[in-house]
Amino acid sequence: MSLQGAFRALSDPTRREILLLLSRQDMSVGEVCTRFRITRTAVKKHLSILEEGGLVSAQTQGRERINRLSPEPLAAVADWISYFSQFWDTRLDALQAAIEADTQAQQQTSPPAPEAEAPETGVIESGTIETGAAPRTSGATAPANASRKDTQDE
Repeated sequence: MSLQGAFRALSDPTRREILLLLSRQDMSVGEVCTRFRITRTAVKKHLSILEEGGLVSAQTQGRERINRLSPEPLAAVADWISYFSQFWDTRLDALQAAIEADTQAQQQTSPPAPEAEAPETGVIESGTIETGAAPRTSGATAPANASRKDTQDE
């Protein structure tokens, strides 16, 4: 079993699906075939590549070959990949520290932002008209919630 053979075996999505099936139960070639819309020859070729990569072993039982997942090479693949995850963890930790330091420096050097004042619109937050609102100019339409008396005074 070589790491290269394991990666070659894992490079195809159909072979990865076959590995998932075999992780649940051992299966004959025929049983694997029923799960895919590919020919029996194609399934046998995929199983052969998985065997070459050391990810599947097959035993003959009567007239059938029963395929079984061999997880050991997957551990070697995981170990190889974990080296790079440690690399990224270190890099991402450094990036996070730099961002936090930059944010802290900005907070210490920046004056506090002034509170924004609401523009005078004659409307309070609840959406009703204030009693001291500026008078309307001629030609303006009355608000929908204005009383009849308010519109007659204009």
